[in-house]
Amino acid sequence: MASQKTPSLVQLAEQILAAAKDLEAAVSAPPDFQNDTLTEIPESLSGTRKALIDATSTLNALARGSTGTYGRVPHLSCYQWLDQISLLTLYRFRIPQAVPLDSSISYADLAHRCALDTTQLSRLLRCAMAAHLLHSPTPGQIAHTADIRLLATDPTMWDFVGCTLTELRPAGFAFLDAMAQWPGSQELSQTAWNACSKTPKTFYEDVLGDSERARRVGGMIVQATAEGGREARLLPGAYPWAGLGEGATVVDVGGGNGDVSFEPAKVHSGLQFVVQDLPGVVMEGEKGLPEELRDHVRFMGHDFFQPQPVHGADALLFAKVFHSWSDKYAVSVVRALVPALKPGARVLILERALPERGTVSEVEYKEALAMDLMMMSLFNAGERTLEEMSGLFERADEKLKFRKAWKVEGTIYNLYEAIWTP
Repeated sequence: MASQKTPSLVQLAEQILAAAKDLEAAVSAPPDFQNDTLTEIPESLSGTRKALIDATSTLNALARGSTGTYGRVPHLSCYQWLDQISLLTLYRFRIPQAVPLDSSISYADLAHRCALDTTQLSRLLRCAMAAHLLHSPTPGQIAHTADIRLLATDPTMWDFVGCTLTELRPAGFAFLDAMAQWPGSQELSQTAWNACSKTPKTFYEDVLGDSERARRVGGMIVQATAEGGREARLLPGAYPWAGLGEGATVVDVGGGNGDVSFEPAKVHSGLQFVVQDLPGVVMEGEKGLPEELRDHVRFMGHDFFQPQPVHGADALLFAKVFHSWSDKYAVSVVRALVPALKPGARVLILERALPERGTVSEVEYKEALAMDLMMMSLFNAGERTLEEMSGLFERADEKLKFRKAWKVEGTIYNLYEAIWTP
């Protein structure tokens, strides 16, 4: 997409003012760092919120300029990492848990609780306050912000921060080493994670060998997917499921606990869903199967690298599976379907679309880029563009014809559809 003209400082300021007025009109009080009232805004204003984030980010970057003490490059290279060091300090020494939830604490008392030197801790806390991670209600006192209160009270958010800073961030920085050591590799044992950890084990093999790290990764996944169910909730309206026909069979391959299939199953009771995953996973999924869905949703143990056991299904769905597999393995998974496909069968892939810049909000674009690099550093995988995803079908088998990318409105996900045409 052609680059867009950068708005002027005044234009950006006007956009910010207009968006801020709309958001404040929808909440009970203006938000501050102790009281996050933006949790009250309706879904209809999510676009306004993204526009505000984009405009403030662009204004900040323009105001910094290219040179000088506050310039963009000095900021990125010398100062921005301090915010993450501040957050890592809070995590490592469990400071959110040591600060009282409903009052403040002195630097000295907090240092005593955490068995740290008061002077050193005070200097780090000042950086944390500059990043709005803590605040000082009176001189010499420290208290929670809404963010750190969340870390103290939400175990999965705590695990998200811990896993991101201690596992994923170091692996990300090791990607340059992995590029030099294993150019173009698609193997799970030749990733930035391997370069960082100095192990031939894959990310999950290494983490699952340590019960505490495995628990923390599990918590991170729960937190990361807490709002990620939105694309699943919108899936019934994103695709013409009824067009598959009454009594049609949909196989959800690698479907985990079935949460994605449950959504269209609630709306289209005439469809039969088969959720497949490894035996231990489907055992847990069966426990959570809602009673009202038991007549048209069932679970089946299956390794998706092996030939598909359900022959003649009308549609086979992969939901958020391929972004953690390189092309080599993703193509292998799709090929395993071929012997079981009947003419006209649909293969559906729900994935985050890697958009062209300018086609979505900048905050969404950067989220997609961040996820892409994370998947690359851990698995040599990543998010894919429309062209890359459509090409995946063709590489698996030329008789698998890409038909359409169905947009899941309100998200950056697409449901990619191909039809088996022998």
